[in-house]
Amino acid sequence: GTGRIFFWGEGVGGNNTEIQVYFGDVLAPQDSVKLLDPTTLEVITPPGSIGQVDVTVNLADGQSGTLAAAYDYQQPIQANISGEGRIHDMVLDPTGTWAIAAAGSEGVVIYNVAASTYTGDQTNPLNPDDLRQLIDLDRNGRDDRIETTVALPNGYQALGVATYFEDGADRVFVTAATFSGADPVSAKLFIISFDSIDITNSTIVNSLELPADFSRGIEVRNNKAVIAMGDGGLGIVDAYLHSKLYLANELAVEENLPLLDVTQLPAKTATPDQYAFVGGAYDFDMLKLVQPEYVGSGGFYLAEMNPDAGLTLLSQLDIPASRVVVQGQYAYLAAGMGGMVIVDISDVRAPQIVSRISDVGHVYDVDVSGHIAYLALGDKGIVTVDITNPELPIVSAGMEAYAGNHIDVVVASAYSALGSGTQVNGQSVVQVIPDVVLKIFRVDPQNGILDTDVDGNVKVRVRFNKAIDLYDANLNLFRLVGAQGSNLSSNVVIVNNDAIVTLNPSAVSSLAVGDQVTLEVDAGVQSVKPLQNDELISLYTLAQGQRFDFTYRGIRPDEIILEALVPRRVPVNTSAILTLSGLGLPAEIENLRIQVGGIYTELESITVSDDESRTAIVEFSVPAIAAAGQYDVVVEVNQSGVWQQAVLAGALVVDEPIRFDAISPKWGPISGGTVVDVSGIGFEPGNTVMDGLSIQIGSLPVREIEVLSTTRLRLVTPRGSSGKATLYGEDRYGNETQLSGDDGFGYGLKRLAQVRPDLVQPTDVWIDQETGVALTNGGFILDGSAQVGLVQGQGELFETIDQDGNSGSKLVDSTADTVRAASFDIQDPNQPLYVGGNWFQPSGDEARATSQLLYGGDTGADAFAQFGMATYTGDSVRIWPQVELEEGVWRKRLYVASGARGVGRLNLDEQNGLQFINEVNFGQDQVVADVVKQGHSLYATRYQPGGLRDPQAQEPEEPKCDIVAANNGGAGSVELLNYIDPFDPVSFGQLDNMKGAATLHVDGEWLFSGGFAAGMVSTYGCLQF
Repeated sequence: GTGRIFFWGEGVGGNNTEIQVYFGDVLAPQDSVKLLDPTTLEVITPPGSIGQVDVTVNLADGQSGTLAAAYDYQQPIQANISGEGRIHDMVLDPTGTWAIAAAGSEGVVIYNVAASTYTGDQTNPLNPDDLRQLIDLDRNGRDDRIETTVALPNGYQALGVATYFEDGADRVFVTAATFSGADPVSAKLFIISFDSIDITNSTIVNSLELPADFSRGIEVRNNKAVIAMGDGGLGIVDAYLHSKLYLANELAVEENLPLLDVTQLPAKTATPDQYAFVGGAYDFDMLKLVQPEYVGSGGFYLAEMNPDAGLTLLSQLDIPASRVVVQGQYAYLAAGMGGMVIVDISDVRAPQIVSRISDVGHVYDVDVSGHIAYLALGDKGIVTVDITNPELPIVSAGMEAYAGNHIDVVVASAYSALGSGTQVNGQSVVQVIPDVVLKIFRVDPQNGILDTDVDGNVKVRVRFNKAIDLYDANLNLFRLVGAQGSNLSSNVVIVNNDAIVTLNPSAVSSLAVGDQVTLEVDAGVQSVKPLQNDELISLYTLAQGQRFDFTYRGIRPDEIILEALVPRRVPVNTSAILTLSGLGLPAEIENLRIQVGGIYTELESITVSDDESRTAIVEFSVPAIAAAGQYDVVVEVNQSGVWQQAVLAGALVVDEPIRFDAISPKWGPISGGTVVDVSGIGFEPGNTVMDGLSIQIGSLPVREIEVLSTTRLRLVTPRGSSGKATLYGEDRYGNETQLSGDDGFGYGLKRLAQVRPDLVQPTDVWIDQETGVALTNGGFILDGSAQVGLVQGQGELFETIDQDGNSGSKLVDSTADTVRAASFDIQDPNQPLYVGGNWFQPSGDEARATSQLLYGGDTGADAFAQFGMATYTGDSVRIWPQVELEEGVWRKRLYVASGARGVGRLNLDEQNGLQFINEVNFGQDQVVADVVKQGHSLYATRYQPGGLRDPQAQEPEEPKCDIVAANNGGAGSVELLNYIDPFDPVSFGQLDNMKGAATLHVDGEWLFSGGFAAGMVSTYGCLQF
């Protein structure tokens, strides 16, 4: 109530006391009705039941008017929490205090959703309305209900979460992926450990690379995690040791649909472990299923871990879905535009669609609590569906998306629904809404067996989500019924939300062990609110009757707890004696049954502890199992004539013999350190005491081994000797395997082919991945000019002195041509072809003029005036490819560090010829050793070769063209050229305080330079180069 509303109409007159306004059958208080003018009425709404009601206006003269279904009573939202990231999945901890969210790029975010934390604070209690706004008592700009955030490393985004509260550990399993734009690229599983005292302290315990583009839905129990691995299909991860995770089983579907969610079916007698999983094309930006439903589309699947055939697909239906929840014999699917689909899976080989809710819009998510299904509908909020009869589901009350929230994810708790999504401003949001329907969320005893309590009473406790104790008529709506349909004498007491039905002694005495007893709760149970004058208004009503079946036993119950299985690994096709320890196990073999993979085992002995009678150790023989993989151990215990069940999930692993199939890469340096992927079967990581595998390369043991799955491992090679070595492997059972010869691992690089064109001596190479062409520099003059002259037809023997002072000689032609850059076709790596290149030596008129400059002639002076005395040839030291926007067209260009010829620019679009475009010279006494380019800016190292003969020395009468080794050219400098006009580059001079003559490296916005340089230079009688 308390909403201010207005009516517009005609014929409304008189004064306020003459007007009555009813909302449904509830009369609005007289002082809340105000006549504003003859056509307008203002009313403050009275309290009412959730849902739409008729509004009726009665006048004193008997006139009456009604607007049908005109007003909608909605459940007020309890909390609205803003945050960052995009929430893909969310779970509650067992206490209902913490909501753990997979928040995409933000990682894992934990919210405190317990209202009493703030409204019940003794020092600073907040009003309930405050929970709908930002709570920022510490003034850090973030909602205080966001307890902690754990970012995932290396750009991984959290997509799914599952909690693990076992063996004193508080941990969260997180499925995640990296993205390229909107497309997922790689998947991982993470485990995060939280401090149970201070959850803001956390550690990422381990991660596992998964063979998929993403991983999303996940369930974790005991030693096993079940994961929907996108395009990798269904995955079962052995989580016995959180520090040694690996993928034990995987199953892809034929339609290649990306799997989005998975759940394991409840254990059944003599039945293998079974799973339901769903998939379809999915938009990760919109968090929306976009897979259309058609014949052959696939989408819903059932599989089992069969001891003979392994992880096997049993059946499928053409229902793409993003979420699956199983309760009893029914699966509830969030099928996008297909609505919510309910599937009968009592026969896993022939599932049947029994109903569908398709008129509520796009269903983003689904969750189930008791007899109510909750659907996330985007900007329509959350709607509830009564699934008392799954074949006839009834859409009931809805929960509006608060303040424009778009709800993608829904989680049902005992008393409320949590929705997460986005707000209008794009921020993520978690909203908490108390339930809008009356439901039974739990009935105790949960195991379905009626035993006596500490007082010797046999009772059933029915737990509702709302208080039902203010309506006395509720007492008449609960009964216990015997197998013959007759009522059993019982007493009903209602305490707040709970109805406690206790069998009278006479009824108990009439029951025999194993008798069936049914609890019937009639429709009409109400949660009411007292009004004035002892009147009541019904707020919530149980819409449909509920039935719950029990088996009578009548003893003090003993809980069954399974602790450990030893050994937990056995080889395929081999029977073995195993030991199971636990609590609540019987001393007599005839009262115990153990099954693995749906196969009953043979019990050998049971030993009960002398100190603790509840502790027992069971030895049993597991038969030979043909299919490798991870299996649950299901224990059935007969206590006083009634069999009950307990499960140790993922307790047993069956291993194949080890076998290596292939490795990649097959070669690496002799220094070791190469990361090698090995494919095969029978891989396992071992335990804290021993490794599962022993691997050697040749005679050298491999120390670093990471088992990713039973079919894939990764190792780091030790140091070795050159040549091929055999890869040896041995498993814990003594089985051996090897890869030898060409299949083994080689130390040192294997040469596939070689091409050595004349005058090309490369020291730098770049591969154009688009064309399959390798581009290289040409090399140094001295490397490429040791041959007879090309112009004069002869060469000269020049004296040389290297950097260490050693003298020598070399036949050098100072006029010989050298290559700026060369190109090679490497599309066939076994037969590379030299395609062509660009040469320093000019052609045509420029070549003739240069010849005249070098060797004299009548036109020498004119040639000098026309072409200038540029250095005739040059070194080709480094190359730098670049894609540039030139005259509105993207072009490939190649920049060359050309020694004394400065910086050259070539046309890389034409890779056969690499035509010369232009160059920038820094002077004949300046040498360029390296170039890098970013944007319009080109950076070049420049230095002046030192070590020439004493400039004061007298020039010889007959100058001799000589080549000597230059001394260290010093640290040099870095020059900046601007190519905003690529045909007219401009030099901006040296960069201040930046030295380095030998090399440049650019990393993002950082430029690095370094090194000293020296060079061979010509002297008095010839050109410098």
